[in-house]
Amino acid sequence: MGAAGTDVAIETADIALMTDDLLKIAEAIRLSRATLRTIRQNVAIALLVVAAAYLRRKLLPQIETRRRNVVGLVGLELGLLALAGGFAVALAVTPYPRAQNSAISMVEQLLGTTMPEAPTWTGVVLGWQFEPLFMVGGIAAAALYVAGVVRLRARGAKWPLGRTIAWLAGVVAIIWTTNSGLAVYSPVSFSIHMLQHMMLSMIAPILLVLGTPITLALRALRPGGHGRRGPREWIVWAINSPVAKFVTHPLWVLFIFTVGLYGLYYTSLFAWLMGSHLGHLVMQVHFLLAGYLFAYVVIGLDPAPRVLPPWLRMVMVLIAMSLHSFFAVPMMMSDVVFAGDWYGLVQPPWTESLLTDTRTAGGIAWAIAEIPSLMLLLALAALTALFLCTMYNWIVLASASTSLALSRQ
Repeated sequence: MGAAGTDVAIETADIALMTDDLLKIAEAIRLSRATLRTIRQNVAIALLVVAAAYLRRKLLPQIETRRRNVVGLVGLELGLLALAGGFAVALAVTPYPRAQNSAISMVEQLLGTTMPEAPTWTGVVLGWQFEPLFMVGGIAAAALYVAGVVRLRARGAKWPLGRTIAWLAGVVAIIWTTNSGLAVYSPVSFSIHMLQHMMLSMIAPILLVLGTPITLALRALRPGGHGRRGPREWIVWAINSPVAKFVTHPLWVLFIFTVGLYGLYYTSLFAWLMGSHLGHLVMQVHFLLAGYLFAYVVIGLDPAPRVLPPWLRMVMVLIAMSLHSFFAVPMMMSDVVFAGDWYGLVQPPWTESLLTDTRTAGGIAWAIAEIPSLMLLLALAALTALFLCTMYNWIVLASASTSLALSRQ
């Protein structure tokens, strides 16, 4: 390191520090992240310009024959202009990275922000950290759902109020989980991160699936006329596509639902994803999509590529509960710190023991996951009993009809 290092070490090392100050590593990481962020934003602007030129060249010749394309072209131009403006603003307000000399600068560089104060119930529940992806996406999802309900009622059709409440509650759960104090403290506390994980993968998806958004879309959207394929036809095609049949296979659903537990927390993948804001977002999106896919297949209220009998869905819940217990219970009893390669670097002064935080996280994972899973299991058990009773009645009726036919011969 520095002038004291040999020429061979300096030539072969990935990073060579010219001074004996280890804080320069954090400075190098911060500069590289700022550079990559600027490169991504410039590449995105360039791609938007190319897309706008391509769409204009494609649509302009059709405007004379199809006037409705004018509206589409203007909308696309405005949308691309808004995206380009957003990236331009992001570039303009992104501060140039400057050297930090404080002793805590390494932790702050890893977090991308200052270390939060010790958590309180008020700070966790009512705290605020704006996350545009989930905030804008959640508002858009709620608005589209309400617009679908309004369109149905304008036709004189009814839509269950409970489904609307379930969908809006799921959206609120997502926005609160990703924009509240949970988002502030999850990067420095494993137990709070686990609470955020369980909310995104277990609670919010069940509420969203109970809202049956696919059924609402199929009822609210009008069929495409004159042989054209409109949004409604695309949804039907997507449901029955080979990709959808593969994705909703029970084995694949269980794999995706559990790989986020074992593959994330038993490897170094967690620390790698937590090292950047984009990686953290990818992790949260995975939690949400994996939980929604599992709830979509198990609950089975919306149209799906394959219709599973209640007993098979009950088996899926039992397997998921077992795998989740094998993950959470050992964590509760562990003598090893989980995700220590990240939380060991950013441990806040108000966390006395990372091991205690790990055991608390295991208790949260077990409690929050098992309760909704047990409720799903009881509901599926009732459906299975109803299914068996229906089959029994059908067999009895068929036997009676056969006996009556034979007696008349």
